[in-house]
Amino acid sequence: MKNIIKPFIIAFILSVPFSGYGQCQLDDCNPALTGVSFSTSCVNLNGSAQMFVQWQMLAGDFSCTAPAGSWFIQISLPQSGPYYAASGLASITGPGFNWTYNSSNTTFNGTSNQTMNFGSGGTITINLVGSASSNCSPVQTGVNIFLHSNGFPFFGCTAAFQDQPDNFLQSSMGVSTLLPIELSSFVARNGKCGEAMVEWVTSSERNSDFMELERSEDGKTFEPVYKVTSLNVSSGGKYAFSDRNVLGGTRYLYRLRQVDFDGASEYLKTISIETDHCSGGGVSLSLHPNPAFDKVNVSLNGLSENDKVKLVVTNVIGEVVMSIPDASASEVNEIKLNGLTAGIYNVKLVGFEETTSKRFIKVD
Repeated sequence: MKNIIKPFIIAFILSVPFSGYGQCQLDDCNPALTGVSFSTSCVNLNGSAQMFVQWQMLAGDFSCTAPAGSWFIQISLPQSGPYYAASGLASITGPGFNWTYNSSNTTFNGTSNQTMNFGSGGTITINLVGSASSNCSPVQTGVNIFLHSNGFPFFGCTAAFQDQPDNFLQSSMGVSTLLPIELSSFVARNGKCGEAMVEWVTSSERNSDFMELERSEDGKTFEPVYKVTSLNVSSGGKYAFSDRNVLGGTRYLYRLRQVDFDGASEYLKTISIETDHCSGGGVSLSLHPNPAFDKVNVSLNGLSENDKVKLVVTNVIGEVVMSIPDASASEVNEIKLNGLTAGIYNVKLVGFEETTSKRFIKVD
């Protein structure tokens, strides 16, 4: 008797129509991801952004239906990433799903809550906030589609959607630090003799205590030369400093440092300038002996030791008879006169707004 009843029970079970059997057995239903994106590629720290997930029910059989609860979408935000769901479960919207949120692994799970036919689709939106700077380097969020078996391993949807290429997509977004000072320009130009004009413009300012201008001649050692209180206005401001403690013909570097109210600081930018040589700015030339026999010694004053200068010797009608292209600005320059005939000559310092010259007599 038992042997007769057992086959009968098995046949009865197999004959019962289970939810999802037809649509899964024929592999006709395919809930697919059709797009995953962010509203911006990089959001400011504490700024707002949105993530969009598009899905659609795709199938080869137009009569396909996917019953409620047969599949779900999982959205996995980075657990220690630079952005997070602004209001937890309240951050996500999108019809057709019952959503849960696991804050421990920052994951949204949305189970389909209605029967969906071929062609059904929609968009899921998540509101996000930037929480830590990634220097705008993109950080990925992955989205998956999974199938529920509805408690019937033999007749569930799991087997129907194995290895679908559109069941996983990902997109990326980065977060940038919102700087206290947004610098739009920083320039240096020559002013009057012995003066460098440094100017800068900010496009926005917030939480900045002051800005400090530093100067260097070698690019290694900087010293502060000017300090100014930040305006701290959203529209930014203009600043200028006249550095009157510079030498002509010298290359200087200027860098700008901003300091927050909490003491934190950062360097915004470094620029360079080569100051002009100045006529009438204390540059002079001296020579001896005069008259000279076989040589004349020329000294230059008012220049820095790094200045590159040129000396020329001309005769009484202005013709150049000798040139010293790499004369020293700090040491005595000895000029040999052996090839010159007796007469009157001039030594000139060239490369300035005006030349500086001295006359000497060459004797035999």
